Amino acid sequence: KNKPDAILSVWFPGQECGHAVADVLTGTVNPSGKLPMTFPVRYSDIPSSKNYPTVGETLSGENFDYTSYEEGVWVGYRYFTTADKAVSYPFGYGLSYTEFLYSEPSVKKEKGRWVAKIKVTNVGAAEGHESVQVYVGAENRASENPLRELKAFGKTKLLKPGESEILTMNFTDYDLAHFDEPSSSWVLEKGLYKVSFGASCEDIRSVRDIKVKKQQRWGINRVLNPVVPVQMMTID
Repeated sequence: KNKPDAILSVWFPGQECGHAVADVLTGTVNPSGKLPMTFPVRYSDIPSSKNYPTVGETLSGENFDYTSYEEGVWVGYRYFTTADKAVSYPFGYGLSYTEFLYSEPSVKKEKGRWVAKIKVTNVGAAEGHESVQVYVGAENRASENPLRELKAFGKTKLLKPGESEILTMNFTDYDLAHFDEPSSSWVLEKGLYKVSFGASCEDIRSVRDIKVKKQQRWGINRVLNPVVPVQMMTID
């Protein structure tokens, strides 16, 4: 991964694979995809790796006949960003033949929803799309909550060099809530929250603060009660 200038992952391209790859490699089409997962440096860096059998282990008992899911919310980028763990390629990552400038960010409460806006300008030499991701995290977060979580995203139209577009993305108070296990409810704590506009979960371009004035709580229906205590991992 450290030797080529770029890596093209075509996933499942179908019978037009040859034409699609040729268009990207020659620059006829500007790739605008972003990763929907994290690529770790090592498999063992993934917390759940310890809950699955590896070569040489006894093929019976725990992690073979059954698996204990201990990660809780610490799945994917939520774990890697909070634990400050190095990765090969972060969630939301993707290269382009052009560059994008983020400017004029704003976040306001309008009609019961948070409205996040940001101006995206193509400052490179090729036309292309950009996908902007909006992450939110509490300023004084509890230890069991991730540093930041994806709450909204938006994709620009095909922007020509020098062209701009203002993206508008929405999220609600309920979207910001975390699950409180002792009360079996979704809780939004009052306080300051940081709204981050990013090209990936690690490439944060701009940050704005919002203030939640009062605590809110949403109940649940207890339809899937665990029959045994659930063990949860923690980050030191």
